[in-house]
Amino acid sequence: MKTIVKAVSICATIFVSACAEYPQRISETYIPSIIYNGATCEQLRFEQTQLANYVTEVTSRQSRRANLDATYVTAGLLVTGIAFAGLPFTRDEAAQLSVARGHYTALTRSAAMQGCPLPRLSAQTGQPLRRGDGFPPL
Repeated sequence: MKTIVKAVSICATIFVSACAEYPQRISETYIPSIIYNGATCEQLRFEQTQLANYVTEVTSRQSRRANLDATYVTAGLLVTGIAFAGLPFTRDEAAQLSVARGHYTALTRSAAMQGCPLPRLSAQTGQPLRRGDGFPPL
């Protein structure tokens, strides 16, 4: 019995390491704010809206894929073979999300250094944030 438990634990560890990461666990990539220097406040506001929409979209896809991978792994542990077939069909977008979050932070820093007041946008609606809301979505 102990051998079976150890084998299942090892298999679970291997499969979980290949799964898509949950968005909450993905940190941002450092992007220098200098790349946004020279942009007008209007250009920065436009880019902020584009980035907010993109981060929201990628976060949603990443979350769905992480949930799907977790489902495949769970099913694979219950019925051998399902996780083997299912995992290659999900695509991890952790790198895209990390870079997009980094760009959002760089854009915000650059706007602050240039004295451009940017609205804090909701990740879900693209509307200005209320007090207590946060961005980028974690």
